Amino acid sequence: MTPAECSDRAYPVTVARKAHPVFDTVTRFLGAMLLRLPTWAAVAAISGTSVALTVGAVLAVHVLGPGYGDGLRRALTMGSVMPLIVSAPVGWIVVGLLRALEREHARVLALAGHDALTGLANRRTATERAHRDIDMARRGGRPLAIALLDLDEFKAANDRHGHAVGDALLCATAEACKRTVRAADTVARWGGEEIVIVMPDTDQAGAAVLMERVRDAVSASRVPGTDGEAVGCTASIGVAGLAASDAAPPTPSVFEQLVATADRAMYDAKRSGRDQVRVAA
Repeated sequence: MTPAECSDRAYPVTVARKAHPVFDTVTRFLGAMLLRLPTWAAVAAISGTSVALTVGAVLAVHVLGPGYGDGLRRALTMGSVMPLIVSAPVGWIVVGLLRALEREHARVLALAGHDALTGLANRRTATERAHRDIDMARRGGRPLAIALLDLDEFKAANDRHGHAVGDALLCATAEACKRTVRAADTVARWGGEEIVIVMPDTDQAGAAVLMERVRDAVSASRVPGTDGEAVGCTASIGVAGLAASDAAPPTPSVFEQLVATADRAMYDAKRSGRDQVRVAA
């Protein structure tokens, strides 16, 4: 017996049965409609539907079936009051659970797309947004620039003051970047102490000016150190711009090339003394 066969016997695979497409679509539509309504309106809709279905069933039995010996009025009264009494609190609970699930779903999506420490977009989110922005820039003939920021002497500060202070430095740097750039720009933690910034509708010259402001904001940021003194870091930043080309390569490779170019410019800034912005040739 092969290892694969042993694995299959020890851990049988259970295939989940998929819901019918129509049922799944209807369920999603009803859930979305209930979440769009105020709570009282959603509960009223659930209760009204319950009463309408019950009254319809009572009338169907009376017209098509044997009828009711004690009269239709009493059957209609019971068919209206009892569902209303039961469905109102049940509907309130159901709507509350739906809203709680919606909030949790939104929270999970936010966590999946953002860095847990700094709150910046993560690498995957930055890549997706950059591909979108590059596509739009190339279709419209608009400029786009990317910057790669790296904190200078971060490891030394981290080793001297500890990881808690290092984490605080990263958070302070993230806040400085977000506070300085425009709302349309994407700021993401690229890895370690590196931050990537995607700037649509910005050429290299404009990006260099904006990154000088970012560099000043990062240099001015301070966090408390373990010995009571204020701790800060400078930043070296490399800038690369989107170049027009008749034979344009696919968007993913364009983004990779831009990041690699910005990375080389950033290391040029470090070799030239750090705490400066370098624009790629």
